[in-house]
Amino acid sequence: MLQVEDLTIDNRVGTCRLHDLLREVCLRKAKEEIGLEIVKGEEGFSSQSSYKPRHRVVYGKNIENRSTNQNKHLRSLFLLNLNGDGNVYMTTPSDYWKSFQLLKMLDLDGFAFQRLPDSFRLLIGLKYLRIHRQRYFLRYVLKLPSWLKDLKNLEVLDVENEVIVFPNVALEMEKLRHFHIYSVLGKPMSIENWKNIESVKGMRLKDWLECSSKLMASCRVRELGIHMNGMEGNKDLSMASASLEKMTNLVELHLKCNSLLFNSNIIPQLGSITKLKLHGKMHGCPDASKFPPNLTHLTLEYAKLIKDPMPELGKLPKLQYLKLSEYAYEHRSMKVLRDGFPRLKGLSLRNMFELRSIDIEEGGMPHLKHLQIHKCENLDAKNLWGHIKAITMYN
Repeated sequence: MLQVEDLTIDNRVGTCRLHDLLREVCLRKAKEEIGLEIVKGEEGFSSQSSYKPRHRVVYGKNIENRSTNQNKHLRSLFLLNLNGDGNVYMTTPSDYWKSFQLLKMLDLDGFAFQRLPDSFRLLIGLKYLRIHRQRYFLRYVLKLPSWLKDLKNLEVLDVENEVIVFPNVALEMEKLRHFHIYSVLGKPMSIENWKNIESVKGMRLKDWLECSSKLMASCRVRELGIHMNGMEGNKDLSMASASLEKMTNLVELHLKCNSLLFNSNIIPQLGSITKLKLHGKMHGCPDASKFPPNLTHLTLEYAKLIKDPMPELGKLPKLQYLKLSEYAYEHRSMKVLRDGFPRLKGLSLRNMFELRSIDIEEGGMPHLKHLQIHKCENLDAKNLWGHIKAITMYN
């Protein structure tokens, strides 16, 4: 009735499949107990005048078949335009959005905007706003409106697939906790009073240098993602590193360099950081001493390393999960030294087309339990099986 489709590298359920009968039971119970309504295609909403849905999922971009009387009871609204062209501008009248008196969550999947509809400013109770453009759609530049600061209750703003432009005024969003974007274009990012912010993704390095002083007074940021263009000078990197070293609550850090070479000098030596993701071409793998001392999760993407990184990475004493993906290594062989990776439990290799063999010396990776291999067509992994207690995925 319930089938696990895939697992994550740390052995958690990624996705699963439901039998049709179990799915129908779940939907029926959801309708009875939490007031869920699902609208598919071009069909209209429930015609039952007494039915007051609190949560609604709409498949398709047509929301013209609407009942404003039923809208006033909704707490969450999910619009899924999965088969559309993504270039959708919602022109529903302001009175329609005003009817969502209790709406807390708005999730738009498969929609692309160049600016948010002004009618959204009427959703004064909104706590969660997510706009997700499908990856194969043309990426637009989304201009954030100045009225966004009027959504006083907004806690999550997630436009992680979008390039954004900030308004001329500073966004004062006191309750905002999570701010996720793809990247910033044009004028510097301007914020005020983000005293409750916990995660920020997609900031340019220069914006971080500008904003970090405003966040630092009572910094609660636990997850941070910074983009670099490869043109930053040593002064900028030193300032960024110094500001990161002060973030004692930081647990997860993503650093992305879009051009030239990744500079490892920006990696902070914070004991609080347990998860680190480095994206960008590297001259060589950083020394083990360059990494945070309590690191448990490490991801390298597009590093295009020529020299084998495994001898150096194997020195990380607390590393439990390692992902090498998207051309992280562009040579034929890897070697795990004796006693290397003493605590490693999971290893993921993705899109490593040149890799042909991995040699593990006796005592290397003694606790390896899970192995994921995806699109490494030339890899002969037979010598790995004796070192693995369980295989969770092999593609």
